[in-house]
Amino acid sequence: MATTVAAVVWLLLLVAPSSLQISYAQSTVGMGESDGWASACDELLAPQYCDYLNPVKFEGVREQPNHNFTEGVIVFNWFSQAYGNCPYSGLSFYPCSIHGVVCDVEGRVTEIFAPPCMNDLEPLPMEESVSRLERLQRLTLAGKLQGSLPEEWTALSRLQKLEIHGSITGTLPPAYSRLTSLQRVALADSSVTGTLPASWSELSNLVALELTNNSEIVGTLPPQFSALHQQLFYFTAADSQLTGTL
Repeated sequence: MATTVAAVVWLLLLVAPSSLQISYAQSTVGMGESDGWASACDELLAPQYCDYLNPVKFEGVREQPNHNFTEGVIVFNWFSQAYGNCPYSGLSFYPCSIHGVVCDVEGRVTEIFAPPCMNDLEPLPMEESVSRLERLQRLTLAGKLQGSLPEEWTALSRLQKLEIHGSITGTLPPAYSRLTSLQRVALADSSVTGTLPASWSELSNLVALELTNNSEIVGTLPPQFSALHQQLFYFTAADSQLTGTL
């Protein structure tokens, strides 16, 4: 029966249009839960998708490890916008089975490694809804990217590593100083503009800051960064327009 469910889900993904967008609500029902599953699914997905994924109808779904359904929809919505020809992606509404997604023992998303092949056809947008992945600790993106760093991501209070290698635009948000769990920020090979925010000196756990190949970053290193002298072990801004002395 599990094989049948998998086949139905993959058929669903194959026939779905590449621009498919699914709305989501506040529910945090896990995919392995049957009580209240139908009502939660109706909030998150169109009825025809719920029919395919109903754990009461398909016993094999109960055999899946614990998954957070809301987070699965968020990741599916995001990745499906730039699915491309990425092999063995495991793209589905089960977030923990998606290639490049790591979950904790409760099935909550903790790490995302989006491979470059994920966006062979369309650029991967900087999706605001990622801010709802409350336990996300590491976000690594590479390849064709689109947009700027969303201010909504300041809600990712557990984020420790933010690594983006691709053509994002915009400025470095001063509000990211709220991400006090950040240990590593790498924004390389992008089109970020503006200055280095003085407020980032408040990132008290930051040990590595990489801004390589950002030719539009200008200004000087803020004097407030002297507050980081005890923990910042690595800093590079090669091929930028930062000037002045340390």
